[in-house]
Amino acid sequence: MSRIDARDAILASALKLFGERGFDGVATTEILEGAGQRNQTALQYHFGSREGLYRAIVVERLKAIDARRLAILDPRATGSARPDLPTCLRALVQPLLEQALQGQGGADHVLFLRQYCARPGFSLGTVAQSLALPGMSLMIGALARHAPPPPGCPPDLAASLMLQVTTTMLAAWLQDSGATFAADAFQAAAIESCRAIRRGLLAQAKAGAS
Repeated sequence: MSRIDARDAILASALKLFGERGFDGVATTEILEGAGQRNQTALQYHFGSREGLYRAIVVERLKAIDARRLAILDPRATGSARPDLPTCLRALVQPLLEQALQGQGGADHVLFLRQYCARPGFSLGTVAQSLALPGMSLMIGALARHAPPPPGCPPDLAASLMLQVTTTMLAAWLQDSGATFAADAFQAAAIESCRAIRRGLLAQAKAGAS
């Protein structure tokens, strides 16, 4: 097995196991065994650490999602430098949904992302900057205009909450629905949940200002 094949095998094994059992429920030896790697230092060689492995999984999937998100928010497509709320919510939900239903490992990635976003100290804005994700950065800024964070809260609050809720819903729907998964129904439900988050943030901001 070449170095590139070994790296990809470790990524695929980790993604599947993390999705099934969570970060803390999977030993490094199990990841390597699932990847067909006998060398117990293979993970460190390719990724430096488990944190590096988490980051590599995020990068592998989010680049494609971000390109789709950027296309939805592109002013040339929307006709406006400031996308409206329906466009912003579609940009948040639809690329995740498309990625989940497309290709091998899509559902596993949703399960992984749900856990990744729920980690203590997670910052969507930091992820967008550190991984150079222009679509996500644009989405964060646009949602912050439509749902300004309460005083003292980070500007990515609305986008972070909406992403966490969407990934949690998508993971549950995929697991429960199986072959009967209704993409249009899910997208409508997820967008309505995001609208509810916006209403809550606006109410909280209004209460704080009074």
